[in-house]
Amino acid sequence: MRDLFLRNAERVAQEIEQIAGSAALSAAQILNDHLAVSVAFVKAMLDGALAVVPPQYFGVADVRDVADVHVRAMTCPEAAGERFLVSSGEAISFLRIANILTEHLGERAARVPVRELTAEQLREGARTNPALREALSQLGKIPVLRTDKARKLLG
Repeated sequence: MRDLFLRNAERVAQEIEQIAGSAALSAAQILNDHLAVSVAFVKAMLDGALAVVPPQYFGVADVRDVADVHVRAMTCPEAAGERFLVSSGEAISFLRIANILTEHLGERAARVPVRELTAEQLREGARTNPALREALSQLGKIPVLRTDKARKLLG
């Protein structure tokens, strides 16, 4: 199994980065200067670049769980060609993510936003801000993250 993992390590690392940076916000130690979308979002909150957050929801996953699913998938012949969603549970709001940062980082999170845009504020801002237009398209939508395929096939 170790040899199989080592032969595919580069491909696995690329896939982990792709999955960790797209479908769900991943909690991970930053190993290089490239910031995935999820990491850039948290950095923007910590830097005070966001005064408020949009009323959006996002799936989260610990990158160690993502890596575990990759290893399981590599050693499971039935997983060949399949795609698996990894999530720690229900999607959470951007405001909840901000609150978690504040709860766990204390003073280091002093610049993290503590307010969420109202639906009306979002609609108004979306008239001139492309990023808010995308957020507006997600207004009222809470993603349902189904991980039962990974659980059933990979354990």
